[in-house]
Amino acid sequence: MDNFEKEVIQSRPILYQQALGLLRDAEKARDIVQDTVLKALANRDRFRNGTNLRGWLYVILKNTFINQYNRQSRHPIHYSDTYSDAFQQTYQRTDWNQGVGKLKMEYIQQALDNLEEKLSVPFRMHFEGYRYEEIAEALNLPLGTVKTRIHKAREMLQKKLAELR
Repeated sequence: MDNFEKEVIQSRPILYQQALGLLRDAEKARDIVQDTVLKALANRDRFRNGTNLRGWLYVILKNTFINQYNRQSRHPIHYSDTYSDAFQQTYQRTDWNQGVGKLKMEYIQQALDNLEEKLSVPFRMHFEGYRYEEIAEALNLPLGTVKTRIHKAREMLQKKLAELR
């Protein structure tokens, strides 16, 4: 086992705490941490040496959480007292602008993905509700640096997303 694998595995308790904060369910938190570790190990070639491993792992965890949430939202499980499979299979969310909304979300996600990691990680954490101080501590950065990076990320995203209007 090399250093990268050891560091990823040693980060599991911190990832678990973050997952537990998101999911409020111990079993689901363990599952998402396991998924995160597996994705990190499978995509180790995407990790840039010298960058913040915990921040990178947090992004993987958060994206996994978002993807699972979106998947569950698109295909909700509905229970009925009827025995008709047709009722359960035909239930769908009907929203006239669902396609437009999906395109906008994809565009926003693409804009976020195109940000430098040093900007996107603090921005995503702030967007998820972490306070500046918590982000600075988690990423081992000065508070001013965190605020500046979030501000720069916000400005860059606003310029990019202005094209949607």
